Amino acid sequence: MWSFLFVLLQFAQSGHAVVLDRNQLETWYPNYLTKTQFDLQSRQILSISSGTFTGLSQIQYLNLCYNQLSSLDASIFNGLSQLEYLYLHGNQLTLFDASLFKDLSRLKWLGMDSNQLLSLDASIFNGLSQLQYLILYKNQLTSLDSAIFNELIQLQKLYLDFNQLTSLDKSIFNGLSQLQELSLTYNQLTSLDASIFTGLSQLKELSLNSNQLISLDSSIFNGLSQLNSLDLSSNKLTSLDSSIFNGLSQIQKLFLSLNKLISLDAPIFSGLSQLQELDLNDNKLILLDSSIFNGLSQLQELSLSSNKLISLDATIFNGLSQLQNLLLNDNKLISLNRNIFAGLLNLVEVYLESNPISILQPSEVKQLCSTNPRCNIVV
Repeated sequence: MWSFLFVLLQFAQSGHAVVLDRNQLETWYPNYLTKTQFDLQSRQILSISSGTFTGLSQIQYLNLCYNQLSSLDASIFNGLSQLEYLYLHGNQLTLFDASLFKDLSRLKWLGMDSNQLLSLDASIFNGLSQLQYLILYKNQLTSLDSAIFNELIQLQKLYLDFNQLTSLDKSIFNGLSQLQELSLTYNQLTSLDASIFTGLSQLKELSLNSNQLISLDSSIFNGLSQLNSLDLSSNKLTSLDSSIFNGLSQIQKLFLSLNKLISLDAPIFSGLSQLQELDLNDNKLILLDSSIFNGLSQLQELSLSSNKLISLDATIFNGLSQLQNLLLNDNKLISLNRNIFAGLLNLVEVYLESNPISILQPSEVKQLCSTNPRCNIVV
C-alpha cells in the first residue's frame, strides 16, 4: 500500500490532479486486494471512476477527505458491505445521488462536512441503521426533509453546524432515541416547534447557539432528563418562561450569553442542582430577584458581565458555596453590600471592572472578601 500512496504523493507534489480508477489501483498497488484501510487524504484526486472499488468488499476504512472531488458516481461505493468509516469532508461536493450509500449497512461514521452541499435527498441515509456519527457541518444546506434521519436508529452524534437552515420540521429527529449530541450552531433558525426534541431521552449535549431564535416554548426541553450541556447563546431571546428548564436535573453547563434578556423570573433555575457553569453575559438584565440563584449549590462559575445591573441584593449569592469565579464587570453597579460575598468560601476571582463601584478604596475592596483570604477582587 505504501508504494501506492507514494505514487499518489508524487502526483500531489507535482501539482497534477489525480483521476483515480481501477487500472491505476492495479498498476500502482497490485496487492491492494487484501487491504482493509485506504487513506487517500489530500492527494488532489479530481474524480473517481465507477468500478474503482469493485471487489474490495473487505474495506472497513476509506478516507477521501481534502481532495478536489465535485461529484461521486452513484455506484462508487457499491459492494463495500464491510465499510465502517467513510470520510468525504473537505471536498467540493454539491450533490449526492439518493442511492450513494445503499450498500453501506455497516457504516458507523460518515463525514460529509466542509463541502458545498445544497440539499440532500430524503432517502439518502436509508439503510444506515448502524450509523453512530453523522457530520454535515460547513455546507450550504437550507432545508432538510422531515424523514431524512428516520432510519438512523443508532445515531449518537449529529452535527449540522454552519449551514443555512432557517427551519426544521417538528418530526425531523423522531426515532433518534440513542442520540447523545446534537449541534445546530451557526444556522439561521428563527423558531423551533415545542415537540422537536421529543423522544431524545439520551441527549447529553444540545447546541443551538448563533442562530436567530426569538422565543422558545416553555415545554421545548421536556423529557431531556440526561442533558448536561445546553447552549442558547448568541440568539435574539428577549425572555424565557420560568418553567423552561424544568426537568433538566442533570444539566451542568447552561449558556445564555449574547441574547436580549431583560429579566428572569426567580424560579427559572430552580431544580438545576447539578449546574456548575451559568453564563448570562451580554444581555440587558437590569435587576435580579434575590432568590434567582437559590438551589445552585454546585455552581462554580457565574457570569453576569456586560449587562445593565444597577444593584444586587445582599443575599443574592447565598448558598453558592462552590462558587469560584464571579464575573460582574461592565455593568452599572454603584454599590455592593459589604457582606454580599459572605459564605462564598471557595470564591477565587471576582471581576468588578467597568462599574461605577470601581471607585472603591483598597480597604473597602478587601472587606468584601473578609471571610475568604483566597479571594481576589479585580476592580
